[in-house]
Amino acid sequence: MKWAIFLLNIIISVMSFVCVKISSSIQQDTNSILYTPIFNYCNLFYWLGFMFYTSSFFCYAILIDQLPIQIAQTVVTCLIIIIISLIASIFWKEPFSMSTVIGISLITAGMAIINCH
Repeated sequence: MKWAIFLLNIIISVMSFVCVKISSSIQQDTNSILYTPIFNYCNLFYWLGFMFYTSSFFCYAILIDQLPIQIAQTVVTCLIIIIISLIASIFWKEPFSMSTVIGISLITAGMAIINCH
């Protein structure tokens, strides 16, 4: 059960970041049919991002009750960073340079070192 909560937390967290990014992308496009002057309060993706972010907090609260916090925090954060970096480079064409690869490698190595017993 704890690994299902773990996976759910990662998925919901990633969805929150993606929805907020979509929300801000639409907001910048004033020619979009989804644009309104009071945009943030009417934007579906803004509220979905808020809902996912809040849900991920509750999943995380359940998760740290079932796993040691140093494992839960480091693994969840590392995986979210990796997944978001990949999604951002694929869908929003954000740079995924060698420094990004090195940074992700260092984060992963750090996570492995912290979680070694």
